[in-house]
Amino acid sequence: AALQSGQEKKLTSIIENLDKTGYRLRVLCQNYPETPGEAIREYWNLDDRTVVMVADYTFGNVLNFNIGKEVLDKLPRPFWNKLQGDYGNKFMTKDTQGELESSIDDAILKAARRIDNCLRQEDVCL
Repeated sequence: AALQSGQEKKLTSIIENLDKTGYRLRVLCQNYPETPGEAIREYWNLDDRTVVMVADYTFGNVLNFNIGKEVLDKLPRPFWNKLQGDYGNKFMTKDTQGELESSIDDAILKAARRIDNCLRQEDVCL
């Protein structure tokens, strides 16, 4: 599954602007069991300042996160649990009149904006 083109442009802008801070966000849209697995680690050169948001329509929580150590130090586990609960849950991404893809795109964008905003803050962000 892929983002709609308008949503993809917005997400690309968020990612490119966050990259300038030294933190990185990568988004993987997949449908289990068709996954790239560990291959993305080398392909994207993942490090301690990288977050991988995995959007997978197969599971109850559509959004999952693989978080680098430095990012986790700045944004502790409760932040990620809340983010997943707020944007990746079935109610946020439910299919309303055939709009499942659109609602998942919205969830991805909202989560990406929140990650971007919180990584830029000096204070704790929950």
